[in-house]
Amino acid sequence: MPALRPDRSPGHRHLRHPAPAPGRTPARPGSERQRLQAASSARAWARARRAGFGRHGRIRNRLACVRPSRRTGPRGSQGCRCRKGLIVISSPARRFAVIGIAGGIGAGKSTVAAMLAELGCVVIDSDVEARRALQRPEVISELVRWWGESVLDSGGAIDRGAVARIVFADPDQRLRLEGLIHPLIAQSRAEQIEQARRAGRAGAVIDAPLLYEAGLERECDGVIFVDCPFEERLARVRASRGWDERELRQREKAQLPLEEKRRRADYLVVNTGHPQALRLRVAQIFTSITEASESSDGPTQ
Repeated sequence: MPALRPDRSPGHRHLRHPAPAPGRTPARPGSERQRLQAASSARAWARARRAGFGRHGRIRNRLACVRPSRRTGPRGSQGCRCRKGLIVISSPARRFAVIGIAGGIGAGKSTVAAMLAELGCVVIDSDVEARRALQRPEVISELVRWWGESVLDSGGAIDRGAVARIVFADPDQRLRLEGLIHPLIAQSRAEQIEQARRAGRAGAVIDAPLLYEAGLERECDGVIFVDCPFEERLARVRASRGWDERELRQREKAQLPLEEKRRRADYLVVNTGHPQALRLRVAQIFTSITEASESSDGPTQ
């Protein structure tokens, strides 16, 4: 293995890189802008070092370096191109982890799940699984028997809007529907987790609106609560789903209170700042969970 030397670029003084091969010039940032960017990001990179993940979420057990941009900058001994500003360093073996995501509607749970997917996780979206369950012939037949053909659209499929109006207006009907489709979703989820484990993936993410209500936190090695102010969440769902404040409050009323979800979660992220800061925080949490570090009794700030 080549000897190590301190890197001379401003943003890398806290790192060590392999010495260049004889006759080769050390790689350096290509412009003043990149050098300034590297210097200003040094602290953020130091925080990311604990993540220890490389491209496509694979864990690298060799020393490399981060690139200040996706096109230019210093390279490590393997000439890797790191993504999203994460540093690739030597890392201990990590265990497969199942991670739950909780939070208010419109808080950005899917955004956090996508960042965990970048780290090598398989994302299991319970909303997607519920839509698939509603397409099953036996489920369609049962819902028509319960509520009549008014729950069908013009093509004979389930009208999810019509079903939503029924179940959010009557808690008993909501529980009835959950009793029908939740076992189907649970079976699919177990199969996907087992497939991910056998495929050598880093973990599985359960993105479920009713994570606590359905008792899914018992399947998880850690739960992340995604926090965001109500006004910002309302603006998001108004733009993406056409909901007004009444609709949002009605749907959240059918769930466990957000304060209770926040209290029961193992980790807390706030989705109001820069995406890069959120990505670094998610990487730190993932490292903590997969390395089986000690968890706190409440959300970790």
